[in-house]
Amino acid sequence: MKLLIRLLIVATLLIPALAVSVNTAQAQGNIIVYRVQFGDTVSGIAVRYNTTTQAIVALNGLVNPSRIFVGQHLFVPVGTGSTYPPAGRSVHIVQPGENLFRIGLRYGWDWYTLAALNGISDPNRVYVGQRLVIPVARYHIVRAGETVASIARAYGSTVAAITAANGLWNPNLIYPGQRLVVP
Repeated sequence: MKLLIRLLIVATLLIPALAVSVNTAQAQGNIIVYRVQFGDTVSGIAVRYNTTTQAIVALNGLVNPSRIFVGQHLFVPVGTGSTYPPAGRSVHIVQPGENLFRIGLRYGWDWYTLAALNGISDPNRVYVGQRLVIPVARYHIVRAGETVASIARAYGSTVAAITAANGLWNPNLIYPGQRLVVP
């Protein structure tokens, strides 16, 4: 009920912003209206606007954060939490023949998260010598009886962050031996 009331209040405040042609993002206080682009994920949007996946999911009442679509408008609270992923950063210098997809595979991240974190609008345009910020994360091998919640508690992370970082559709469906990124 509280979520519904919050959404109604936010919607009432943002109706003027929605009436304007929303290109990518339209500012309204500490909340923006973001139009989902091809390749966007909730976690990537959270990185871009210094918020958390959980905050975007809660504000928009998303049942499944993996199911957003191009052209969808999302309310995004700007700068409301620690930057996802919070574990740290390193730098990668692009080498000949590399692209965001291959670099992402090397470090365990998807290309769109790397693009969002580095402000790259065209992921096909990285150049040799370019310095890319790479999120540094920890990895955890799931043991029998563990849950995403217990792993999150052990590392000081959140279920939402682990779910988003690993592309888990259902955080209750993990298995022993599975390797999880823990931001």
